[in-house]
Amino acid sequence: MSDGFLVDVPGLGQLIASLSEAADRMRAANGRLRAASAADLGSGDLDRAAADFQDRWEYSIGKISNASEKMTDLLREARQLYAQTDQTIATLFSDPGATGPAAEGSGRAAPDEPSPISRALDGEPAR
Repeated sequence: MSDGFLVDVPGLGQLIASLSEAADRMRAANGRLRAASAADLGSGDLDRAAADFQDRWEYSIGKISNASEKMTDLLREARQLYAQTDQTIATLFSDPGATGPAAEGSGRAAPDEPSPISRALDGEPAR
C-alpha cells in the first residue's frame, strides 16, 4: 500500500514532552514577572505602562500555558489510542502460520515486505 497514514508514536511523545516543558517554562516566567515590581522603573507614566504590560503579558502567557497543557493532555490520550489501535490491528491481522522474516522476532514484516495489515487492505490473501 503506497498511500496511507502513519503516526510517529515516539515523535508524538517528544512533542508532548516539549509542550509540557513549554507550559512549565511559561508558568515560571509568569511567576518571575509577578515578583518584579513595575514601580521601580521611574516616572509615573512609565510605571503605569509597565504595570499594564505586566497584566496583559501575565494574562496572555497564562492562556498560552493553559492551552499548551490541554493540548499536552489530549496528545497523551491520542498517543495512547494510536498505540492501542496499532496493537489491536496487529493482533487482528497476525498470521500464526507465517514463515520467513515477517514471522521471526517482533512479528513485523521485513522492511522490503508489506505488512500483513497492508496486504489485507490491498486485498491480497494471507500467506
